[in-house]
Amino acid sequence: MTTHSVDTQDLGCGDLMMALMKAMKEVSPGEILDLHALDAGAREDIPSWCNMTGHKLIEAETGDDGHHYLIQKKEN
Repeated sequence: MTTHSVDTQDLGCGDLMMALMKAMKEVSPGEILDLHALDAGAREDIPSWCNMTGHKLIEAETGDDGHHYLIQKKEN
């Protein structure tokens, strides 16, 4: 299974979500996006977005270097 990566660095909420949506367009159904974010709001925004869009949040971790998410793109 292919994994794609995107590092949103210090993008704020709106820009982070736009970067996430753009990155997901490049991911095929069933593939995984590895997202790294520094924005504190990502802890609430990313799981909510996955829930609303039907993509599967496989993993969410917070560490000293920010937040990491593994998101599997839903099948069409």
